[in-house]
Amino acid sequence: MSSAKDVQGPQARGPVAAQGSDPELPARDRGADPEPPPPGGVLWSLSGDIRALLMLPAALTLQVAHPAVGAGVDE
Repeated sequence: MSSAKDVQGPQARGPVAAQGSDPELPARDRGADPEPPPPGGVLWSLSGDIRALLMLPAALTLQVAHPAVGAGVDE
């Protein structure tokens, strides 16, 4: 039976390293940078609108409302 300690190579550093983003490789060997989402795509239609900024206060409130964060704010 093998454990995670027995694994050698990129798999030992996790699934992202196995996909070619090994930090030990020179930048030219890591592959091309990912392309940005194309204008007019689904991501642009959902979050590219200026009205998406109206959601920021609600998102910040939800993050601050987490019990662990609230306990730190109370101290």
